[in-house]
Amino acid sequence: MNSSWFASRQNYLTRQVRQLRATGRLAVATYGTLQQPAMVRDIGPTKAPWLLNSLYTHLVARPSANGDTAHNPAFFDAFRALQSPSQGA
Repeated sequence: MNSSWFASRQNYLTRQVRQLRATGRLAVATYGTLQQPAMVRDIGPTKAPWLLNSLYTHLVARPSANGDTAHNPAFFDAFRALQSPSQGA
């Protein structure tokens, strides 16, 4: 991971899901999975960084070597792990 910003936040999803599950009231949690064209329009120093949160970064990253859509290394593995009910508790 080449970004210190992402590296310092790579446990964000896990922490949030743990907090929500601890309430005993979590029914569903969602997360942005795919970038939309509006997210990458006018990228610059004043653009809100939420566009970086997508799990799949197909509009701003090259496809993987096998042709798959590139994924966000900061959040993808945690997101996959959290799909198991035993994770993030």
